[in-house]
Amino acid sequence: MEREPYKVEVSKLLIDATEWEIQEYLNKMFLEGWRLHSVTPMQVNGTVRNIVFIFEKGATII
Repeated sequence: MEREPYKVEVSKLLIDATEWEIQEYLNKMFLEGWRLHSVTPMQVNGTVRNIVFIFEKGATII
């Protein structure tokens, strides 16, 4: 079974998150084998409504 090389996560919860909460989220994704490819804030009338995280498969845990 072939896995998808990319995963897209759209988060409304992380807009008001602390730096520590965002780091915990990224650590969780890394431990699941994903590495961060890009982050894009989605704005509506100048206000961030969502944050789009694109992860790439292949994080290496040493």
